[in-house]
Amino acid sequence: MIKNIDVFMIEKIINEGVIRGAEFVELFIEEAKEISISIEEGVIQSPSICRNIGIGLRIFYHGRMAYLFSEGLDFETIRNNIIVTSKIVQRSEKSQILLPSPKTIYYPDHKDSHIPMDIEKTVSSLKNTYESSKNLSDKIEKIRMNYTGKQQNFIIANSRGLYIRHQRNILSFRASASARKHNKMQNGNVEIRSCGGDDVFEEFNPKTICIQACNKALVKEDTREIKSGITTAVICHGLLLHETVGHALESDFAYKGNSVFSDKIGNKVASENVTIVDNPLFSLGGGSIMIDDEGTQCKETVLIENGYLRSFLYDIQTAERMNTVSTGNGRRESYKYPPIPRMTNTILKEGDYGTEEIIHSVKNGIYIQRMSGGEYNISTGDFSCFINEGHAIENGHVTYPISGVSISGNCIKFLCNIDMVGSEFKVSSGDCCKLMQQINIGMIQPVFRVRGIGIGGKQ
Repeated sequence: MIKNIDVFMIEKIINEGVIRGAEFVELFIEEAKEISISIEEGVIQSPSICRNIGIGLRIFYHGRMAYLFSEGLDFETIRNNIIVTSKIVQRSEKSQILLPSPKTIYYPDHKDSHIPMDIEKTVSSLKNTYESSKNLSDKIEKIRMNYTGKQQNFIIANSRGLYIRHQRNILSFRASASARKHNKMQNGNVEIRSCGGDDVFEEFNPKTICIQACNKALVKEDTREIKSGITTAVICHGLLLHETVGHALESDFAYKGNSVFSDKIGNKVASENVTIVDNPLFSLGGGSIMIDDEGTQCKETVLIENGYLRSFLYDIQTAERMNTVSTGNGRRESYKYPPIPRMTNTILKEGDYGTEEIIHSVKNGIYIQRMSGGEYNISTGDFSCFINEGHAIENGHVTYPISGVSISGNCIKFLCNIDMVGSEFKVSSGDCCKLMQQINIGMIQPVFRVRGIGIGGKQ
C-alpha cells in the first residue's frame, strides 16, 4: 500500500477547500506498479517495469468543477493551488491543470514491485507455449505473446467524511499469430484478463490461448467476400452491445440530452428477450472492481429489463444532477483525470437456446465471432463496425470464413430485433477510451440471433 501518507495534511487540504466555499472536495492518491513480459520469435524481451505515483484534487464550486493533479506526493503544492482553482472555476465550467514538480519513478529491479507475478515461472511458461504453438503448422510464421501484471493502490478522501484505502490487481495475457499462404499474411489475436488474481489463467492457460490465436490465423487463410445487403446475424462477441448500449447509457450523455436513450427511462427499447446489466462483481470480468474511483461500493445495475429501460450508469456528479444516487460507475484512468460515468462489465443475461440451435435456425446469414473499431452516433443510435472474424451461415450450418465485411444499423432497432438468446456465456475483455481516458472493461454475453442487420461487403 501507499506509504508515508500524512493523514493530517489530507484533512488540511480538504478543509482549505471547504472554508473557501467548496461544496465538495476530493483527493485521489494513487501508486500504480506494472510489469510487462513479452516473447517474440522465441526471444524473451527484457521485462518492462515501472511505477507511477501522484495526487488528483477535485473541487466543486456552485455546481462547477475544477480538477488539478500533481505527479509525486506534493501535498503542499496541491494545498497552495486551491486558491487558484476557486478563481479558475468562476471562468470555466471545467478546468484541468498540471502542477509543478513532475516526477515519474522507474524501478530497475522487479523485486521492488510486489506485483503478484512469478517472473521465472512466467518466462518458462511463455517459452514452452511458444515451442508447442510454433509446431502446430509450418504456415505459422510469427508468434508474439505478452503477459502484464498491474497493481494499483489508492486512497480516496473527501469532504463528506470518506476515507478509503484500496488495492486492485489486474493480470492480462495477449497472444497474436501470423500465418502465410499464397504470399498472403493473416493474423489471429486472443486476449484474456483477470481483475482479481490468476484464477482465470487456471481455466484459460497461456498455451490454450496461444493455440487459439494460431488457429484463428490459419482459418483466415481461405476467407471470402460476401455481398452487401440485409441479413440475419448470430453474434458471440460483446463489442456491439458495449458500443451501442453501454456508452449511450452513461449518464453524462443522458443528462445533456445527447443520448438516444435520454428520455426513455421506463420505455420499451428492446425485445422482451433482452436484459442487460452492468455488473462490476462478475468474477471473470475484465472490468471487475469492488469499489469505484469515488469510493462508492459497487453492485449490479439493471440497465434494460425484458426490453424496458430501467437505469443509466451514474457517478456522484451526474447522480446528484439527476436527483438519484451513484450506481458505483465513477471511474478514471489514473490520478491525472477526474472520474466520469463508465461501464465495468456489460452483460447480456442468458436465454433458453443452445448455440447450435440458434445457428441451425438461420437459413442464410453470418456468424460473428470478433469485431473491432467502427463508428457510433450516441445521439441517433446509428452504428457501424468491422468484423475481424466471422463465417457465413448456409442452410443452418457455419461454412466458409468471411473477410472485408462490416455491419451497420440503429441501436434501438437492433435491440428490438434480437429474437433468440443463448444459454452459455462468452467472456471477452478489452480497453475502452472515453474523453482521453482508457480503462479496462468486460463484455459478457451468450450467443444471440438478430434479424435485419445491414452488412457491407462486395457490391
